[in-house]
Amino acid sequence: MDHYTEGNTLVIVPEGRMDSTRSADMGEEIRECVRQYPGYSLCLDLDRLEYISSSGIRVLLGLRKELPGGLTLRNASAEVYDVLDMTGMTHLMTVRRKPRPLSVDGCEIIGNGAFGTVYRLNGDTVVKVFRDGRNSLPGIEKELGNAKQAFMNGIPTAIPFDVVQVGDQYGMVFELIDAQNCNSLVKNDPSVLDELLPKYAALLKQLHSLEAPDGRLKNVKDSYLGYLEQIAPRLDPPVAERMRELLEKLPDTKHMIHGDMHLKNVMVSQGEMILIDMDHLSFGNAVFDFAGMFAPYIAFNEDDPEDSLRFLGIDDQTCRRIFWGTLEYYLQDMDEEARNAAMLKIQAAGWLRFLKILVIEQADIRTELKELQIRHAAEHLADLVFLIDSLAI
Repeated sequence: MDHYTEGNTLVIVPEGRMDSTRSADMGEEIRECVRQYPGYSLCLDLDRLEYISSSGIRVLLGLRKELPGGLTLRNASAEVYDVLDMTGMTHLMTVRRKPRPLSVDGCEIIGNGAFGTVYRLNGDTVVKVFRDGRNSLPGIEKELGNAKQAFMNGIPTAIPFDVVQVGDQYGMVFELIDAQNCNSLVKNDPSVLDELLPKYAALLKQLHSLEAPDGRLKNVKDSYLGYLEQIAPRLDPPVAERMRELLEKLPDTKHMIHGDMHLKNVMVSQGEMILIDMDHLSFGNAVFDFAGMFAPYIAFNEDDPEDSLRFLGIDDQTCRRIFWGTLEYYLQDMDEEARNAAMLKIQAAGWLRFLKILVIEQADIRTELKELQIRHAAEHLADLVFLIDSLAI
């Protein structure tokens, strides 16, 4: 049976039928191969497996118990996946279906982001194609799980129902009936913001009113504390310490956070706003969702006024209207003093989020513009962190 390595993972490719006559022998072949690669995790590529019986399932259960590094299965055919699903194996280990081949030739592009492109396949169906080849599959599985979790918790979102292979890239298909991307709507006619912004703010409030289930999602506050550790060398020590203090004393909350809440990730389908791109779904204070909006709509344009035209196709003035207008609708029930305080907190978190993008996500980029952006963001943060006594809004 063929085998090869991918980093610290041993990939073994079983063939034929894993039934009562072959499963025991196949199990021993797999164990013998595993012994040659101590310390490696194991992935069984089921691309050539035609059938699996209950005896094969027992072999997989035994391997799962024996291997400290864990066991994952990938490229399971529809027939094999159904057996694994019916027997509960999909709940005990990661099992990935074999992606079906798909062509996007001639399809309309309705979204284009940092990690992938969204194509319209037909009137009801779209596909999001990621750009990192097979390395994108774990992220696809994560987004599939997050989207299902979001839907089950009442968030209006599109549920991906199929993983596909598009050339040498991978993606997922989901249904969006007569859907239009909100960013594209604004790009074509900024006057639609009069109708969109109240709905956008209401969607945010709806999301933030929902509680995440225990153990399913990550606490976004912990993520920001991790970002701060890497960003701290670019800040004055008192500023970094004050930001750490503000994050640490932020009360924990289970309210759900999208994590990348700009209008490219919002669709309108049959009059209803629907969230897409659920890979950053987490829980925490609403300040973090507005921090995520602050970077593309406000921060990037400060030293590069053309940035939003390149990324979003809309100008700086429209970006400001989207951000501050949405915030006004979201905070409209607060008195003026509370609104002003909330805006300072959001800007502080927003400049930290912007620094995370520059220092961590764009670590390999070295330009004069980037250094100027880092310096200005650090200065803004220094101006803000001593004006607020909390980050909670």
